[in-house]
Amino acid sequence: MIKIRIHILVLCLSSLFISCGTDDYAPDEKFDFSTKIIGKWEQVSMFNLKDSTIVPNAYEWVDVENGFTLEFFDEERFEYTKFQDCFAGTYFLELDSDNIEFYFDCEINFNGEITSNLKEDFYSNDYNNEFLNINHYLGAGCVEECSSLLTRLY
Repeated sequence: MIKIRIHILVLCLSSLFISCGTDDYAPDEKFDFSTKIIGKWEQVSMFNLKDSTIVPNAYEWVDVENGFTLEFFDEERFEYTKFQDCFAGTYFLELDSDNIEFYFDCEINFNGEITSNLKEDFYSNDYNNEFLNINHYLGAGCVEECSSLLTRLY
């Protein structure tokens, strides 16, 4: 009788250990883009100023058809069609501060400023890795395309 109880106890404990596992991710963990950002993304919405006469200003999301694309490659290269004259270069992810720094192969015109270096804010809590939000303008006075929501093409 004691052997049967021991076998039942061992069986119960074994099934308990087998059923315990770890989640693929914990909801409180920061989403890691270091490899998940690789692929091609397309802008589907942009965040624009709606009403500047009220304080704080009112903004709204506007759907975009045929938005720009942003493609990240393994070797930290990118193609970013938002800037038509120059769209390729290298990038650096600052995962601690949710920044991505783009180093273009030539100069771009960003909000009236000529530069070859652009730092933008990005974030996502999308664990399915289907959406990416990029803040294009980190300062005050943003009117159009302050942020963009991108969806993964591949």
